Amino acid sequence: MTETTVAKPTGATPAASPDAILQLGFGFWGSKTLLSAVELGVFTALAGTSAELEPLRARLGLHPRSARDFLDALVALGMLKRQDGRYANTPATEAFLDRAKPSYLGGILEMANARLFRFWADLTEGRCAPGCRKTRPRPAGRSSPSCMPTRPGCGSSPAP
Repeated sequence: MTETTVAKPTGATPAASPDAILQLGFGFWGSKTLLSAVELGVFTALAGTSAELEPLRARLGLHPRSARDFLDALVALGMLKRQDGRYANTPATEAFLDRAKPSYLGGILEMANARLFRFWADLTEGRCAPGCRKTRPRPAGRSSPSCMPTRPGCGSSPAP
């Protein structure tokens, strides 16, 4: 991971950049997009061929409103290519994510998606000592629950 800095005059200390923090913090977006594509069989459906959006969407059973965004996200992640409105596998996804090939390694990704993803999603809660923290309801306008101490002196979260 590289760190981006803002140009400063010679001799000045470079300004800190949040790029690496944000890239790591939002890394699950790309990971979950790939895991969902493997689960849905996107790469197997495109093995040895290319397809336009609508026939591919119908074949995979994707929702009409989100199909283009989903497939274009895979293009942006370098997992698919798109040329003249047709989606196709990259050389790597063709070789390793087609379920019909002996080189398929999507099984480990399917296992990670089905069995491990939830454990990682609950990592914060799992790091709390028993009885020290509990999840409180989401405050209005907040996208995730927050934790709070359940007894004095427990944990490092400030009381609400």
